[in-house]
Amino acid sequence: MSAPESNPDHNHLPDPQSGRAEAEPEVSPEELLASIPADPWPCGGVSARGVRSSLWIDQAMFQAAGLAIVAGALGLVAAFPQSWLAVAAIPGLVIAAWFVVNTLSSRAARRVALSAGIEDHDLIAAERELAGVLATRPLVAWVRRRAFERLARLRLKRGQAEDASQIVWGLLQRQGPGPRRPTLLMLLAEARLRAGDVLGAYRALWAVEQEQASLSDRLRCLAVTVRYEAAIGRWDRVARDARARASMAELLSPDEAASVHALLAEGARRTGADDLARWLGARAELLGAGGRQAEPAS
Repeated sequence: MSAPESNPDHNHLPDPQSGRAEAEPEVSPEELLASIPADPWPCGGVSARGVRSSLWIDQAMFQAAGLAIVAGALGLVAAFPQSWLAVAAIPGLVIAAWFVVNTLSSRAARRVALSAGIEDHDLIAAERELAGVLATRPLVAWVRRRAFERLARLRLKRGQAEDASQIVWGLLQRQGPGPRRPTLLMLLAEARLRAGDVLGAYRALWAVEQEQASLSDRLRCLAVTVRYEAAIGRWDRVARDARARASMAELLSPDEAASVHALLAEGARRTGADDLARWLGARAELLGAGGRQAEPAS
């Protein structure tokens, strides 16, 4: 579904080839992974295949547990056909299995939330929490997906864009249509852009435009789109509707809003709009100062 015309950030994106002197060489995911050094962190190296396999193992365990419960119930009924205890044991087995899975998943969900709260102070401790979650089996699908998504964000924060791309790509391959898909596509676009793959970022941003994205995803799309257009040298696109973009960007975090305003100011300067460039530059400095004041004292 095409985005509304009133939103300048979701019109057709410029093709990256038009803004670069040379095309980026095609690199396979296997070659990208081979270039990543050995990872000493708690979760180790993660691939798209590993993400898919982890989700599949949970599903297989649930299916095996269901078959075991059915087989056990049939066995009890066959062994004690006249006993009411055999019939009563069937819902008891189902409730017991549900209780175990729900307990494990609830604890894992709390650890995922805990990792998000401590990653700003200690990335290793945050990943250690996620490693404990990902080692737990079985988990309901949404908890494991959130753990992998949090791990992708953490790896992106560490500067390991290729790792983050692999994790998100694995999630997308197991993710059908739903509210989380635009979020994952935005994360993939940001990871590819940080990895220097402007064509991959372009494809992910285009895919976001086809989704019913939330306001937070649209704001993330604004930030990544502005960085993408700057990366391919399309400063005329960066400066287009700069005031409207600046108004939207102010809903982002102070540091990110300052970064977007700085790029908008550069786009305005390069296209000859000096007054607008000075105004955007001043806004960027103001937002950056506000973000530094909001940081807790170390």
